[in-house]
Amino acid sequence: MRRTDPLDATPKAIAALRSLLSGRLHITGASLADQTARIGRRLPRRIKGDLAVVARAELMGQNPRLRHQIDHKAVARASRNATLHLKTIDPQAERTTRILRALAKVAFVVLAVFVAVVWYLRSQGRI
Repeated sequence: MRRTDPLDATPKAIAALRSLLSGRLHITGASLADQTARIGRRLPRRIKGDLAVVARAELMGQNPRLRHQIDHKAVARASRNATLHLKTIDPQAERTTRILRALAKVAFVVLAVFVAVVWYLRSQGRI
């Protein structure tokens, strides 16, 4: 009789998370830990913590002695939470938001320069 390996689900969950991160947020990396490090402020702290739990399990799964120390319930819970959150992200809305924020920054700089020029001309008595 063959025993089922409890780690069979972990590589599938890691692959699913990696594909969601690259597909939804356009974050690439050699491993899930690399992708998690590049997230920055794009995800809530709780989801980043869940991704860190799964990334740590991926790292521990590569070592035969450490594989037995993985808490599979915590990894499954963290993977489920992160997957549910990542599936709600709309890549088009993320792209639009990023573009609008960049345009807002440019508009603010232009407005600030305009106010500074008007103030300077007024202080010199040219207006």
